[in-house]
Amino acid sequence: MLKTTRAPKKVPVSIHDFKKFVTPKSLAVSPDGKLAAYTRSWTDEKQNKSFANLHMLDLATGETRQWTTGEHSDRGPCWSRDGKRLSFFRNEKGEDRIYCINRDGGAPELLWKGRGSLAGMEWACDDTVLVVKFRKADPDADAEKAIADGKVPESKAPVAKRITRLFYRLDGAGFLPQDRFSLL
Repeated sequence: MLKTTRAPKKVPVSIHDFKKFVTPKSLAVSPDGKLAAYTRSWTDEKQNKSFANLHMLDLATGETRQWTTGEHSDRGPCWSRDGKRLSFFRNEKGEDRIYCINRDGGAPELLWKGRGSLAGMEWACDDTVLVVKFRKADPDADAEKAIADGKVPESKAPVAKRITRLFYRLDGAGFLPQDRFSLL
């Protein structure tokens, strides 16, 4: 006689299930191909906020180590060309920041901070200069005061924008801040 097994009962996915996901993002493989730096995203359901920390994967052994901790969002790891240092972006307390950490670990060193958007980072050929795209945030006195007081600025609803360029959407940013990306 054949024994049959029942399939487990299907349960619909809820919004709370998505908050339990821990997802890898922002992968960067070291120049020697031995390590992979990535960020691991997670959600704090009580705060209703997402955070991401930097992790390191040894590609030979599969061993993973967490390099940063805390309630901030790390992203965009980028290895120096010699593979000795790793730079990354962090959003913390309403500011975007650039950090650098030694390959062997240790505390990350703050290189720069400001209000706006950071994107695309590369080390110059001699590994002494980082080239980064940056766009300043629109002026906001309330946000500036909150940051000066060491607090996280409150999120505000989008405001109406006055379009001053005919091709405002061809940059892929559309209605975002008036300032365009420039190099730091």
